[in-house]
Amino acid sequence: MPQASLGALEENEFRLLFLGRAVSAVGDQLAPLALAFAVLEATGSASDLGFVFAAREVASIAVLLAAGVWADRMRRERLMIASNLASFATQAATGMLLLAGAAHLWQLLVLQALSGGADGAFQPARNAITPQVVSPARLQQANALLQMVGSVVGVVGPLVAAGIVAAGSPGIALLVDAATFLLSAAFLAGLHTTAPKRSGETFFSDLRGGWSEFRSYEWLWKAVALVCVSNMMGAAYFVFGPYIAKHNLGGPGAWGIILAANSAGWIVGGLISTRYRPQRPMLASSLCAMIWPIQTPLLAWHPNVWIVALGAAVGGAGLIMGITFWFTTLQSKVPQESLSRVSSYDDLGGFIFNPLGFAIAGPIGNLIGITATIIGAATISTTSYLIAAATPAIRTLRLDPTPTGDTTA
Repeated sequence: MPQASLGALEENEFRLLFLGRAVSAVGDQLAPLALAFAVLEATGSASDLGFVFAAREVASIAVLLAAGVWADRMRRERLMIASNLASFATQAATGMLLLAGAAHLWQLLVLQALSGGADGAFQPARNAITPQVVSPARLQQANALLQMVGSVVGVVGPLVAAGIVAAGSPGIALLVDAATFLLSAAFLAGLHTTAPKRSGETFFSDLRGGWSEFRSYEWLWKAVALVCVSNMMGAAYFVFGPYIAKHNLGGPGAWGIILAANSAGWIVGGLISTRYRPQRPMLASSLCAMIWPIQTPLLAWHPNVWIVALGAAVGGAGLIMGITFWFTTLQSKVPQESLSRVSSYDDLGGFIFNPLGFAIAGPIGNLIGITATIIGAATISTTSYLIAAATPAIRTLRLDPTPTGDTTA
């Protein structure tokens, strides 16, 4: 990677944030595959897997708005550390139950709901802290690096997780995931940001203020509404992906290869994002993210695991570029004192129907067939991004000129 692309890592505060993200990314890549096949082995039902994912999403969404207010009232790394410790506890409990062979579906639902709540509390602070720990000229570069680090780990993480699951021990992968949350919290403890300027108002006044700020950005709320549709449709991919891999592509190893290829695509997209600064970032975000659903029809037809993996790599590259441009625009356009609250409404709007998507994917697949379900979901997802790219408020938005300094971001 060119040295200029790593310039943000020269800044100590950002380096600590980056290392914390890198550590937790290890567990992030192990847990989904391990949990997916633990549920499938326990019940054999893709619908049950969808319910577990839905429980996690519901809990995450439920705490977003409150977490946004908290993150605008305190040092953000403190909320992130507390969330990491809660995630450690829930994933460790899940892993121990699986190792003991005592895990029931209701226990997985409860523990993953608690884990989702911890993740939801983490997100608004995470989304807003980056401008506090890196210079303005390196903001897009920093966002690209944070998105990309999980992908570097993700190339081998799913393969390792698949090996652990194939050996019959998905609980071990979840225990490793738990340990990474502890180490991540240790890195975050080294940060010393300042709390955003307090408004002096009540919790609910701050909550209303965040909503007013969010809806004042036409480009943002329109983009969020359309991404919400796409995200809900994306649930079908994660519900049926492990199921198809198990029954048609060779098992956990095949799904590990697909996830690893997706992460490899994220690396490529991240490298591009550290260097390329689009003049109209939200238009670029929509067009790049539109590439993501390309892998879904391939999964539906399951012609060959390596063809599906190639589609996953291309889709991953597009998605990380879209996410990077999105976060950079949000962090550049929204004032620091309200950024966490606006970010929480951003996340809430974007993911609010994800639990519904996870919950209905299995039943719809049973009704009309898995192939029809995921191809239909991919078509709707792609269309939503096309509409976003054609929306004037999104298409015409431009960022202010790059600040003086490192212009390689």
